[in-house]
Amino acid sequence: MERLRIHQAIVDHLALGPHDVLLDLGCGNGFTLATAASRVAGLSLIGVDADAGALAAARSWLGETDARCQWFLGDVGAPLPIPDDSVTRVVCHDVLEYLDDPVALLAEAVRVMQPDALSVWSHVDYEALVVGGADRLLTRRVVNAYADASYLRGRRSDAQMGRKLVAVVGRSRLRRLGVDASVLIATDLEGPSRRRVDDIAATVRRAADRGAADVTSEDLDEWLRQLAVAGQRGEFFYSQTAYIVTARSPSPVA
Repeated sequence: MERLRIHQAIVDHLALGPHDVLLDLGCGNGFTLATAASRVAGLSLIGVDADAGALAAARSWLGETDARCQWFLGDVGAPLPIPDDSVTRVVCHDVLEYLDDPVALLAEAVRVMQPDALSVWSHVDYEALVVGGADRLLTRRVVNAYADASYLRGRRSDAQMGRKLVAVVGRSRLRRLGVDASVLIATDLEGPSRRRVDDIAATVRRAADRGAADVTSEDLDEWLRQLAVAGQRGEFFYSQTAYIVTARSPSPVA
């Protein structure tokens, strides 16, 4: 499934083995954990998320696997309810943008990771979304308004976190190993691209209603109309890039 592509890419970078303990910081519906469980039998999985509904969905989905799972309802911006030196793998996708102090979460990750453990940090750069099929200037205004108004999704948000990810990891005690990217491309206005276009329109419309966007509801209606026509003509295009940083916790002290 296209919506799982980034989670598959993340798991590719985790180099999991059957004895690993994988912690997902902001696990959401559990897509990454489920992908990991489908790759390696008998994993120990830990999911932390502030959304009770998403956590329940993850619990239900992972309950159909042979993975050993623990679930914690809580904000990853606070100290984690995880013991020191207890996990061998950490993953975090599309979460750091919401935190006032992203580096504090990386410090907590180092605390709970065993020495020389592997972590994967990933984030879509939402200010660099590519949408083709509608008027160029109108699309630019809508996408920029989406990036600027993304905090209206519910709390603080940084639409440039994808491009800042390397620097954030660099300010932690983690040892960066590499940087990669996973690109989702869609030429049909359906599935992930349809959901993203709808999210863009809804977010910008809320901002417009508050007078916080240089786009009107009428502009959005016209943008959506043009994209629908482009989809019918085979002229629609969508792309988003998630950046992936791999890093290890500090090595054991000699």
